[in-house]
Amino acid sequence: MSESRIYDTVRESSAVGRSTRTIRCPFCGCEVEAYTWSLAGSGKRCECGAVHNYYGTTTRKDQP
Repeated sequence: MSESRIYDTVRESSAVGRSTRTIRCPFCGCEVEAYTWSLAGSGKRCECGAVHNYYGTTTRKDQP
């Protein structure tokens, strides 16, 4: 099973090919900087193991 939560965008930066988004993880609270293209692809993994995606959600698989 997995759980999904909506993340907060702390800041965004736009530059051709280098657009980034700083995300506050809804699971651990740390801030993660991710390229927009990476979020749109496979997502950006957080230190806690959660994966942030382009659509504003973070998913974390339950630990057994």
